Formats: sequence, structure tokens, C-alpha cells
Amino acid sequence: MRPVKFSFEGTPTFDGFAQGTEWNGFDNVSVTPAERDRIAAYFEAEGDSDTAEALREHPVEGNGLVDLSGGYVTTIEPERSEQITQQMRDDLAALSPDWKDSSWGNDTCDSFENDVLGLKVWCDYVLPKHREVEDAKRFTVCTFREPGDCDYPAIFETEEWSEVVDFLKLQHANSVSPR
Repeated sequence: MRPVKFSFEGTPTFDGFAQGTEWNGFDNVSVTPAERDRIAAYFEAEGDSDTAEALREHPVEGNGLVDLSGGYVTTIEPERSEQITQQMRDDLAALSPDWKDSSWGNDTCDSFENDVLGLKVWCDYVLPKHREVEDAKRFTVCTFREPGDCDYPAIFETEEWSEVVDFLKLQHANSVSPR
């Protein structure tokens, strides 16, 4: 299990461990006994003593964790670091040194820009449920007129990074700016 931050519907985040499964579309997590007690205290302070009591009744499993699966509305908080991998950075560097990470904290997903070609590649979360627009593709290539331009018409969208690389290779080979 990997360490994660998660929340119940409308709560602050808590520390836990992803089980890698879901119940009714919600992420199954386990927590340490101390975190279970902290979560129970939160619900108690919010006036939800029934949930607090139910949480305290969950036993510690053989692995030392408390299993919260199968009955709680829990959602694992996505990590921005999952959007861009080292492989993506390496692939873009191999295409051209003009690609730079243009990710910004207020953007909903990370991105790369190439000022020479006037292209921006948006890299969204792996899981659609973590994306701002669930039916959006994971990768979107857009054009821009000036660096920092906020008007990005999409010219290519896909779920597969390899298809992005193939598309960008064509753009580089043609070396004609789509601006």
C-alpha cells in the first residue's frame, strides 16, 4: 500500500494508505490507529458522534493498520507529481532543448511549452475522476501566439503519451510553427 492523503466528503485531508480498490466508486484506505483516533475526534468535534464511535470500533488488522474500506465516502487526493513523469521530460528533451516545464500552481494540470513552435502540452491526471473535466483526454496539445498566452486552441488530444510524442515529432520534422 502506498501512503496517501485522503478525505471524507467535505472534510480536511487525513493520512492513510491506498488499498488500490474501490467500494461504490470510493477509494478504500487504511489508517494507523492514531490516525483513526484523530479522524474520530474530528467527527466528534463536528457533532457526528455516530461516525466517531463507528470509527473507534474498527479493529487493528494484522498489518497494524485499521481498514476503512467498504462503507465510507473516501477520496484519495491526487498528487500533482503523477501528471508528469521523468520519461515525459526525457522524451521532450530528446525532441528539442526548447521544451520547458511551464507548470504553474494555479493550473489544474501540469504543462510544457515550446516557444519556438508555439506549442503547449497539458498533462492531466492519470485517473479521469481526478481531472477537472472527467471526459477530457489526459494529454492536450495546444497552440499559442505569445509565451504565457492564455488562449490555447487544442490541436491534438489523446490518452497516450506515445501518441503525443509521435505528433510532436511530426511538428518538429515539419518545423513549421502552427502559430
